[in-house]
Amino acid sequence: MDLFWFLIYVATGMLGGLTYIFIMKVWNEEAEVVRRLALGAIVGFLIAINSDILGRAGLLAVFVGGYFSIDVLEALLYRFKKNSYLMRQRDKGELYTQVSMTRKDNDELVKAGFETYKDEKVFLSDAKPPKNPPVYVTTGTTTGRVGADEYWKNFKGKGVKVCVLDTGVDKNHLMMRGQVIAEKIFFKSRIGRTGKDWTPTDYNNHGTWVASALAGKLFKKPHTSGIRTFRGIAPEAKIINAKVLNKSGRGFASSVLYGMDWACQQGADIVSASIGMGGHYQPIIDTIHTLQKKYGTIFVFSAGNAGERGGLSCPAYDPEIIAVGSIALKNPHDGFVADFSSRGNPDEKVERNIKPDFVTYGGSMQKVTKKNRLQPHYNMEWLISACSSKKGDGVKATKGMIGTSMATPLISGMIALLMSRYGKQTQKFYKTKLAKMSTQVIGQPKGKNRNSGYGAPDLRKDV
Repeated sequence: MDLFWFLIYVATGMLGGLTYIFIMKVWNEEAEVVRRLALGAIVGFLIAINSDILGRAGLLAVFVGGYFSIDVLEALLYRFKKNSYLMRQRDKGELYTQVSMTRKDNDELVKAGFETYKDEKVFLSDAKPPKNPPVYVTTGTTTGRVGADEYWKNFKGKGVKVCVLDTGVDKNHLMMRGQVIAEKIFFKSRIGRTGKDWTPTDYNNHGTWVASALAGKLFKKPHTSGIRTFRGIAPEAKIINAKVLNKSGRGFASSVLYGMDWACQQGADIVSASIGMGGHYQPIIDTIHTLQKKYGTIFVFSAGNAGERGGLSCPAYDPEIIAVGSIALKNPHDGFVADFSSRGNPDEKVERNIKPDFVTYGGSMQKVTKKNRLQPHYNMEWLISACSSKKGDGVKATKGMIGTSMATPLISGMIALLMSRYGKQTQKFYKTKLAKMSTQVIGQPKGKNRNSGYGAPDLRKDV
């Protein structure tokens, strides 16, 4: 075995180590068997194809050394690498605190009677549609469809404060001027603290879109098809801007928890969040329950865009939270549940646990069959509202989006309108109100179901 092949074997061992580190980042740290098998398979394959006896022995030696060096690496990571955790004392009912600590510190806290959870990722709830030409619908159309015009004769959301947990809100946009009464940024340095994004304004578009659909002022914009009209459903409600995601729409649970707590301290009557998490995450559920009991705040979350089989995102599936799905607005699928809108557990029988709770207009994506097409075709419907003035047409900028994110501010705004009429009431009161105002959508059974909840609320039923 000459020097050349010896260096090849050493490089292969290093490659195996790098592969291990990559796999360690992709899978949970508990997947030890899988990771070791993957590393062993790579080196074992290289040993098998090497006909040189000494070469095989050299590779095997590299692998054995690397295998045991993994244990050393694990021990070092366990003692010295710090991660972000959420912690609180067990059974005390207090809010969680974000801390940076090693796994060794975490284990010691658990033994001492603390609850700890890794600080997990949070994402936006806008759908990622295929590139089929869409039909565009403005928020001026959707507010009219849910009966807001009739309701505005007496109530427009005056005196109601709504927190938008999102990518920030651009208060300089014409629809949002004078609408934001408090703002603060919560996302952490590891996801983009530096640069212009480290301000409460919106560099993504999503947060401004949601806030303008909820409480935006009347705005008209010329277009080749005519004058487009935009307006929020509760134009006299005020927005509390809690920026918990960065310009890429990414964030962590700790930011959301701190944002919700701060918003409630600012007097938010409603928290509207077009965001979610995968799987189950107890800290966000616990925090919402604690804030509900302390402040009586109503929490509205988007159901998610996982479709028929994906299930609702966290925390929308929780019975104490109002979850919102999406339906189409225009033909040929008027009133149908959008393909992307997340459905609830098909085996759930208890009414309060069946999700989502309501559906409304959030755009749609419906798969259709066309002859002589190898690729699927979709009828697309996007909703247009304000976006960040940092892009496009400045303070007049608008953008089409699609997803349960777009449906959520409509339901939050409806609650704001009802609250301006009935005053501060419990979440159960307003959930019951909306249920009585709802009409079940096309093709869905009567009563609450896993596809469309109670159906689509119409404000004309409460005029």
